[in-house]
Amino acid sequence: MQKDLHGYAQRMHDTCGGRIVAKDNIHLTLAFLGSQPADHIDNLRAIGASLRADRFRLDLTKVGCWKRSQIGWVAPENVPASLDSLIVQLRDLLSCARIPFDPKPFRPHVTLVRKAQCNVRVPLTGMRFAWSIDRFALVRSRTLQTGSVYSKIDEWPTV
Repeated sequence: MQKDLHGYAQRMHDTCGGRIVAKDNIHLTLAFLGSQPADHIDNLRAIGASLRADRFRLDLTKVGCWKRSQIGWVAPENVPASLDSLIVQLRDLLSCARIPFDPKPFRPHVTLVRKAQCNVRVPLTGMRFAWSIDRFALVRSRTLQTGSVYSKIDEWPTV
């Protein structure tokens, strides 16, 4: 799926400019944790291992661009119940463990272009992706001048 989304990101870039997200960096963020101390990693792994989610399909049928953050994105029209349940579990466990996270309402989206010029219309033709979600991961992000570099810390299957 990342390959297909990356191809669409190139089309979006042709219209909006900006910087295309690297194919291997295309993901759906469940909770943004920001900078975390190293001693939280074991707790975060335990939280990830305790989460239960059914497999689900994310139908990415909406496309847009947020002017303030300059992000070109795709998103589902509807949030699958399994994804919603996963988010509720995750936020509850993070709160109980007193691990800070971005508390803004969850708006599932996949970022495809950063630094996009959002004053132009994003192409809609032929945009429909069905992403089968069978796992989720704890990922570390480092920001470099060339963009973000992601490294997987741990991963768990859906059921």
